[in-house]
Amino acid sequence: MAYRPQFPLPEPPEGCRYESFVYCYDESNTPALVGLNLAAGETVLHIPLHLDDDADFIWLGTKLDSSSLGVLFETPWTEPASSDFMPATLFAGNIVPTVVETGVECPAGAVISLSLKNLS
Repeated sequence: MAYRPQFPLPEPPEGCRYESFVYCYDESNTPALVGLNLAAGETVLHIPLHLDDDADFIWLGTKLDSSSLGVLFETPWTEPASSDFMPATLFAGNIVPTVVETGVECPAGAVISLSLKNLS
């Protein structure tokens, strides 16, 4: 099934084109996730999710493994993507990622921030 954004993207700048790209973050490439075990109600704030520095990136969706954690993302400009922690299950089990409404334009080398909270 192909991903189709809810809102159309503007045409890319002259001489450029859009390419599909997926970032994957886990214990192998995100040190803050190694051995992470949060007690009930405990949080860990501002885990950096680094983007490649060779091209701008438009963040269109997110997919997570299901867990009892709450997640809160911040754009590269520290704007929260939601008003509070959202259950990770909202981002799990779908064929396509959970859509970021209009997409977030991230410059090359930007960092998206992830905060986690144990909701149990």
